[in-house]
Amino acid sequence: MEEKYTWRPIFKELSRKLLDYRDHQDELLNMGSKALHNANMKDFSDLHMIDPFTFFGAFMRSGAVPNRLHILRDIKDEMGLVSEMPTDLAGLPTLNPMQAWFCFPGSTVEEITNFWNLFEDTFNLDLTDEESRSRFISDYHKIYTMKGIHSRITSGLFWVRPDLLWPSSSIDPFSLINFDPFYLCFAH
Repeated sequence: MEEKYTWRPIFKELSRKLLDYRDHQDELLNMGSKALHNANMKDFSDLHMIDPFTFFGAFMRSGAVPNRLHILRDIKDEMGLVSEMPTDLAGLPTLNPMQAWFCFPGSTVEEITNFWNLFEDTFNLDLTDEESRSRFISDYHKIYTMKGIHSRITSGLFWVRPDLLWPSSSIDPFSLINFDPFYLCFAH
């Protein structure tokens, strides 16, 4: 029987490694562009800043799994990740290729910063720590107020913490502004 969810170790390692690129976004843009170019896909050449969710979105677009794994392999090699390459991407939400980027050429520094803050808060989230929860909730709400993000951010949160959060494309993102986002998560 084929093993499933083999992507979890490399996604965790990639999430941890991406935090090192917060202040080195030019390197992240170059690395992502190279991997996308090798797969004959639109690269990040239009961007001058990048957030980690957009970086993940590069290979989490809907499409053939072998193509997505090819991009991930290039990223793994370029970053020096040591986790085994996954043999599947079972259970992972994908994005519409036309909406795979969270940031755009016109994104502001504040918007990119908000994405990085939420990414870091998500990676370090501890449900037993009130300060950690509060920081996550605050940054989560900032992202939800951004035009065009809507519920796809829940997919991005899942990529970072599949052990704690899950994606939901059927929830009205505007109704979540008034709710605690932990309504959408669970702890093992």
